[in-house]
Amino acid sequence: MNRIRVFTRRQKGYALLLTLLVITLFSILGLMLISVSFNHTKQFTEETYRTQATNAAEMGLKDYNQKIGVLMSGMTQNKPSSFQEFENQLNNTPSLPAVYHEQFPNLQGEPEFDIHVTKTVNPSADRIQWTIRSIGTVQGESRTITQDKTFTFDSRYTGTPEYKGLSLPYMNGSAIVAPGNWNCNDHNNNHVSINGSTDNCIGATEENVDLSGVRSAFQSMSVASSSDDTVPVDSKGNMNADGEVKGNVYVAPGDGTINIPDHLVFDGNVYFGKDVTITGDAVFKGNVSVSGNLVVKGNVRIEGNILIGGNLDFNGGDVYEGYAYIGGDLSRGSDNGPKDSDTVFKRTVYINRNFAVKSNKASIQFEQGIVVQGEASPKTSANGSITIGHQQRGTDDSTLPVTVTTNNTNYQ
Repeated sequence: MNRIRVFTRRQKGYALLLTLLVITLFSILGLMLISVSFNHTKQFTEETYRTQATNAAEMGLKDYNQKIGVLMSGMTQNKPSSFQEFENQLNNTPSLPAVYHEQFPNLQGEPEFDIHVTKTVNPSADRIQWTIRSIGTVQGESRTITQDKTFTFDSRYTGTPEYKGLSLPYMNGSAIVAPGNWNCNDHNNNHVSINGSTDNCIGATEENVDLSGVRSAFQSMSVASSSDDTVPVDSKGNMNADGEVKGNVYVAPGDGTINIPDHLVFDGNVYFGKDVTITGDAVFKGNVSVSGNLVVKGNVRIEGNILIGGNLDFNGGDVYEGYAYIGGDLSRGSDNGPKDSDTVFKRTVYINRNFAVKSNKASIQFEQGIVVQGEASPKTSANGSITIGHQQRGTDDSTLPVTVTTNNTNYQ
């Protein structure tokens, strides 16, 4: 009987111990489950905040890019005329500060973003690079996005179209003259048309003219040098050559006048160190430089650019395909040629002194305008006409001279 009682007590002890062990085990498991659930919830919340922080950073970057787009759209109406002007517009736009902060308390998590912009300017390449850093923050969690923006200014917009190595500063106009120097009177026999206008003599652009930079550009163009061949000249100054002259030709400076009496074709660049008179027909396929005056009594076709230190006097029937700089006067001493002896200047003509061109039989065409530092007094009569077109830019005038490229977008 006593043994049964002892055994029963032992069973009750084991049951209590087992119960305590089970309770302890389930308590530990419960705590573990609670801990796992808490950590999972915490991780989920943190991940949610990180995602929202990324969204906030993207929001900031998108906002800044939209402001850049608005600026570029506005520039189509007010195009910068130079890289410096473009840089000033970019830096002085109030909506594009280098640092700014935005917060949205009404949105879930109260997201916010900070913008920081680092700017690098490379004037020699007409290029500006911005590194935009957008930092999004939600409930202490932050995410950063960086992106590079490159603004490239098309330098061709500030110059005329390049031709045989020469491009000159663009000036907006057709007949560009110094103030008070446009002396073209509208009367019955005057046929001077500017930029397609049917009104005689109307449309000149009067502004200060300084051709020193233009002259320097012409002086830097490719021409013949003293190391090149020369062409024999007789005692009367006539150039003795047969038909075609190969290579560059250099005629050393000196007194007197070079006369080209026959039909000659110059294949290369030509430099004349004295006055030149052309009484025959001449074709110049390269650039031409004349240190003195050039008088054209025959016919000439110049396929390159021409720099004339003195005056240019021509009769008619000539074609100048390149740019022309005339250090003295541009005039027409005689208009005795046939009615179809039109003269065409296909690119801009720069006249350092006076523009005194007249025509009473044929037309004189300045297809890409004239720039005159002295007085301009064109005259026509009878069947003569003078037409002056608009100066051309080196790139399409209707497009924005700035391209914007986006690269290196990195999430951190």
